[in-house]
Amino acid sequence: MKRAVKWLACLGFVLGSVTASGIKVQAAAEPPAHIKKMDGIFEIKEGSTSSVDENGIVTITPNTSNSIGSIWSTNNNLLDFTKSFHLSTYLYFGENVANVGDGMALVFQAVTDSPTWFTSNASSIGYLGEQRNENSVGILNSLAIEFDLFSNITDNDGWFDQNLPTTNKGQHIAYTWPGDLTEYTSWWAWFNTQRAIAHHDPLSYLLTDDKWIRLDVDWDVESKQFQYVIDNSTVVNVPYEELYNRVLATNTQVYWGFTGSTGTYAAPQKVVFQEVPNLVEVDPKIEVYNESRTQEVLDGDEVHTNETLRFDYSVEYLGGKQNWEKVKAIFTGDPNFVLEPGSITATAFIGGQAQSYSLDDSILVDGILNFPVEGTTGRL
Repeated sequence: MKRAVKWLACLGFVLGSVTASGIKVQAAAEPPAHIKKMDGIFEIKEGSTSSVDENGIVTITPNTSNSIGSIWSTNNNLLDFTKSFHLSTYLYFGENVANVGDGMALVFQAVTDSPTWFTSNASSIGYLGEQRNENSVGILNSLAIEFDLFSNITDNDGWFDQNLPTTNKGQHIAYTWPGDLTEYTSWWAWFNTQRAIAHHDPLSYLLTDDKWIRLDVDWDVESKQFQYVIDNSTVVNVPYEELYNRVLATNTQVYWGFTGSTGTYAAPQKVVFQEVPNLVEVDPKIEVYNESRTQEVLDGDEVHTNETLRFDYSVEYLGGKQNWEKVKAIFTGDPNFVLEPGSITATAFIGGQAQSYSLDDSILVDGILNFPVEGTTGRL
């Protein structure tokens, strides 16, 4: 039996510039919903072949040989490891499972006076040391999550990927400490210096399957837990002691970004940013009012089926790395509730001025209210 509790007004808000949730892995032609405005939060570094199109899709390397790409957070978009955060991205590597190379990496490097934005192309993937130089290291004071398209296990290609799984064409995901010389093993063979880099928690993974691969990163400052998640399934925890000694002991403020490269073989390596920490800071509030009793509904209060409720949702913009623009409002309620016709209203406070308007009942479908609110910074 349907309940007869009525809705008078029901508004909930999800900020489109903060996150885009409920995304499925999709084909390359339709990348997942993502942040489209890169202004002030990421920048392409000089000497890089990376680019950003008008839809916010970042090409780390084009599908051309011997390229190197690099995009990094600006000084306004540092990660602060004294606070918890969550970030989410999607990565794309094309659909060819043969003759592809070389890969890309999400890198976190402690802020210093002389940061390194990229190193070498080909097997170094833009963040590791040189393959033939036993004294060379990659980006200093950093942690990298590597997405490697080509297994370097021969003398011609170098030995960076020694002792890794060979399934899925040798493609793999792992984390590394590229700036620490002790993580490299060097030896002499075939009249050349050979080197391998330690890969931690390696995962055999087919990357070039024409899908956007989700990467989530979480840092919890209370538990001191740093982890990343691949496609909502595989979870990898990075030991805090290692993270502190190799990165955070230098600075708890951290640059973050992607490097990538191609060599003889290439791939169209792309990234979209789905959630950026503290991009927009808001203060959300929810209040429920019993119109039949003229009183607020508190947790634990009983509500009868013949009573009318009013749901008041508000979100106030507090600040952030970008202005609050093109707010997307979503409210998920109980579809068994009966909506009182003409009762959905919205009020926007812009520049201290209130602007109220009624919304058509047709925007509420199966208990879900979803509509865009075009406006500038303010309170809704």
